Amino acid sequence: MISSANNYRVDISVPAGQNGVRVYAETLNDNVYEGNETITIGAGVPGRQQLVTSDSATISDEADKPKVTSVSDASVDEGGMATLTVSLSNESTAPTRVFIDAYGSGGTATEGADFNTKDIWVNYGSGWVKASGDFAAGNWIDVPANTQTFQIRSQTTQDDVYEGSETYLIKAKADGQSDLISGTVTINDQADLPMIDSITHLRDGVEGGAWPGWTVNMTNTSTTNTTVQLNFNDGLHQADFGNDYSGKVHVYSTSGTFLEEVVLNASNGWRANVNVPAGEQGIRVYAETLNDNVYEGDESIQIQAGIPGRQSLIESEEAAITDEADKPRVTSVSNTSTNEGDAASVTITLSNESTSTTRVFVDAYGGSATEGADFNTKDLWVNYGNGWVKASGDFSAGNWIDVPANTKTFQVRSQTTEDGTYEGNESYTIKAKADGQSNLVSGTVTIVEDEAATIVESVTHLRDGVEGGTAPAGPSTSTIRLMRPLRSG
Repeated sequence: MISSANNYRVDISVPAGQNGVRVYAETLNDNVYEGNETITIGAGVPGRQQLVTSDSATISDEADKPKVTSVSDASVDEGGMATLTVSLSNESTAPTRVFIDAYGSGGTATEGADFNTKDIWVNYGSGWVKASGDFAAGNWIDVPANTQTFQIRSQTTQDDVYEGSETYLIKAKADGQSDLISGTVTINDQADLPMIDSITHLRDGVEGGAWPGWTVNMTNTSTTNTTVQLNFNDGLHQADFGNDYSGKVHVYSTSGTFLEEVVLNASNGWRANVNVPAGEQGIRVYAETLNDNVYEGDESIQIQAGIPGRQSLIESEEAAITDEADKPRVTSVSNTSTNEGDAASVTITLSNESTSTTRVFVDAYGGSATEGADFNTKDLWVNYGNGWVKASGDFSAGNWIDVPANTKTFQVRSQTTEDGTYEGNESYTIKAKADGQSNLVSGTVTIVEDEAATIVESVTHLRDGVEGGTAPAGPSTSTIRLMRPLRSG
């Protein structure tokens, strides 16, 4: 054994009769690639000959030539840098050439679209540097001597489209190594999960007619359908479920293609799920209106939407349900008859009730009866169902009354005049219209004459006459006296 203990010298014997000996030196594996190395041995005869140096022998080191043994897996949010560790089987006393490439095949990510294939960054332990060269089809890097592990980075692409988690491969091999060793990069796409950005007003609706609508705007598109939950809540708006809207909703794409119909009602808690198709960044929703035949004026309506499991319901902008079709109009004023001197009562009927006061214009117009002489044009009495009251204002030229909410019929009364003169039956009209109504609707009041026609009561002598001369006259001539019978009853 030659070692430092014997100053690396040892004596051996050449057997008698032999012309030499063969000597072999044991090699050691230091697990460091050093390439081929030379080794010599010296030999001499002690006391009479100096050491003679042998020819060189070679210790080859192929077993320690570095190979890529692993490429770690990595997970990264879309748009971030994926960092992987490449491990070599051995260090080397000289730089080691390693081939690096990123592959979309074998994964679900698309090369060039979901990750950068051109550039690679490396860290050999002294910080990140951009590797020289174009790595679109892979390229070589020089790993410094005495390096067994190093890191590489690959840039992923933020495309603002939700695709779910996607994967691609980073593969590597050392110079002289036949097989590529791969690690998997998983691109997490949670940041691109579509959310509802807003629900904007699309159009107003008409009670019993056109449906109000909204656009549900998503933050981004998705490569798969996105489930959206719709909700109605009467606490948010003026419209009432069952009276003003049915809960039926039609869903369209933003380009106008009909997608589906859902109904939100008590059985599903006024909630229903609909789909935003893959590749679409929103949907349009329309709510069916109902006609309750009650005028309520314009009423607000809203819808809510959220993403089940990841986004709470958000409120839409307000849409309006207009109610002009139910705005009250005077549809009839009844006819009536009354004895002269009595009050004439007529019934006015409206087309619809209203949840608020309805203004109605009322006026009396002369016919065969004379305004002011045969009937009072100044004063009007009304009865909305709780007894007669004198309407405020002067009705000589007509005036407005405020009909209480939820009233469809009411009565008005005008006073006729007892003039003590026989005129026969006479008539006048009561006309009315609601606010916003163009035409006046009329009813006829007939004043029944309760004075009998004049009759002869007696013929008395006033004067005599002369034949062929003066007519009978003077105190003895006859006088006809007319009289009017007393009113019957």
